Amino acid sequence: MSGTITGLTSSGLVLQNNSGDNITITSGSTTFSFPTSVANGAAYSVTVLTQPTAPVQTCSVNNGTGTVGATVSNISIVCNAVSGFVYFVDQNIANGISGYRINSATGTLSFIGTYATGASPTGITTDHIGHFLYVSHCNGGAGTCDVSSYSIGNDGSLTLNGTISTGWYAQSISVNPTGKFAYIPNNSSSVTGYNINSATGALNSVGIYTTGTTPQFVAIDPTSRYAYVSNYTTGNMSAFSINSTTGALVNLGTYSAGTNPDYVVVHPTGNFVYGVDSSGISEFSVNVGGTLVSTGSVSVGNSLSMSIEPTGNFAFLPIYTGSIVTYQINSSTGLLTQVNTIATPAGARSISIDPSGNFVYVSSGASVSGYSINLISGALTPITSTFPSGGNMIMFALSPNH
Repeated sequence: MSGTITGLTSSGLVLQNNSGDNITITSGSTTFSFPTSVANGAAYSVTVLTQPTAPVQTCSVNNGTGTVGATVSNISIVCNAVSGFVYFVDQNIANGISGYRINSATGTLSFIGTYATGASPTGITTDHIGHFLYVSHCNGGAGTCDVSSYSIGNDGSLTLNGTISTGWYAQSISVNPTGKFAYIPNNSSSVTGYNINSATGALNSVGIYTTGTTPQFVAIDPTSRYAYVSNYTTGNMSAFSINSTTGALVNLGTYSAGTNPDYVVVHPTGNFVYGVDSSGISEFSVNVGGTLVSTGSVSVGNSLSMSIEPTGNFAFLPIYTGSIVTYQINSSTGLLTQVNTIATPAGARSISIDPSGNFVYVSSGASVSGYSINLISGALTPITSTFPSGGNMIMFALSPNH
């Protein structure tokens, strides 16, 4: 029993035949052979017992089952790199986080495991290199909330490091691009800032900073110099500068941003900022010093988030009634022009793009949908696969492979 191996650049791959006769395959191998023969007329079934983990890859078996009639040598093992990991939070399951690997070639997801959080998880994010994951949870939505931190293993598994108390109804949590600081908006019209311990991921408060009423989300520019907060009730955004040493915030002003802004996103260049509310998108350019200048707005249906692919050419907006709208971004002005719309299950609310920029994932109430991105046109093509389903998957975070 033998065959070929394509694309294996990692260690840790273990193959087996008929639930036994395990063989460990070394990195770079192009062929394999099982030491134990299978009798003529007997069945064989070659499977992957353990996926390679250093770094993580996903390997699949072709021509792996049949009945021996002659020497079997046409089995092939194809291995692909994993773009990263994706983690969902679900308020309706006891284990509040579900983890999946992203196949870099196809965008399909493979299940890693579920991990417990406190009650009613509301926000989730990872640090800049995918070593730590953070989840806010609010005990049914009332009273003081907590944030739990987890270490992310090389295989995407999570290990709980600890939990701290934070403000009332911590809607989300954001980590700056250097991985040094985290920020959590509180319904008490403030944002709490934290230092992140680089070795353990532990959070230590550095201060509380006044925002508008009912802040929902904090977005940080790619240089880690500025932070922008969407203030739902007051209908504006707060801008802050970030002290690069302490993480402290200094208020730069507030800017009108629609009726009830839920979300804010910064362009990958740091030159533009977008506020998302139930009626549209507010567009801003960024001055030297981090202050904002309104450049216009785009009317659109009910949306709760937006994501921009890494090249900065296209933005994707999930519409709650069941669609994703694609916008082309003018590189000079930052203005948005609609170029495509694709249907998705109703309830679309959270959207993220994988680290490679090739795939986008949307949570729609009780399910998740995946799409490949045409980086020339911005068009989305559904990924043919079975994606996670759950009671109320509301937010998710993407982590790079590491």
